[in-house]
Amino acid sequence: EGLEEEPGERPATLGQALAFAGERHPLLSQGLAQVDAAQAAVVQARAQPRPRVDVQLSHHLNPYTLRPGLSAQLNVNLPVFDAVAGAATVAAAAAQAQATRAAADEQALAVRERSTAAWAEWESALRRETLNEGQDRAVQRVVEGYQLQFRLARRSLLALLNVQAEAHGYAVAAAGARAARRLARFRLAAALAELGRAYGR
Repeated sequence: EGLEEEPGERPATLGQALAFAGERHPLLSQGLAQVDAAQAAVVQARAQPRPRVDVQLSHHLNPYTLRPGLSAQLNVNLPVFDAVAGAATVAAAAAQAQATRAAADEQALAVRERSTAAWAEWESALRRETLNEGQDRAVQRVVEGYQLQFRLARRSLLALLNVQAEAHGYAVAAAGARAARRLARFRLAAALAELGRAYGR
């Protein structure tokens, strides 16, 4: 019964499904956050060997005059001898940023591939369901015709039982196709990271 519920918003096209994944997938968001952090680390590493000026202001009370006073302290930090170490730090941060970007791109490609495969499975299951349900409705009409002809003594009981057995096979196939379509929809929602949002987790 729970499979009857639609897990999240149903995308209309593959492009829309991929857009959903790009905007909402937590793995992609995490990868982008890691890339931003790595790039910030590069900026920080480049800023370390630069001169730094700190100014400190403090208020105090003169114990002799009992008047408030203001004192300022200026600190100048000029790194001179750590140029090689600074360059190495920048290079290491840049390499880490590049590796993080590559990992994020690989993760995005994996999400895209999983989403595309899940979309193809869902579309195929949807077509099978439509086909099998059409066959089921058609054979049910045949069964109704055989039943009417049996009542009029124009069909034998064996012929009626045979067509009913065939109709049962089509009904089972239609039910299986409906279940396969529902499962494929849930797999698509999982690939798009929609299940957690759909069920409030």
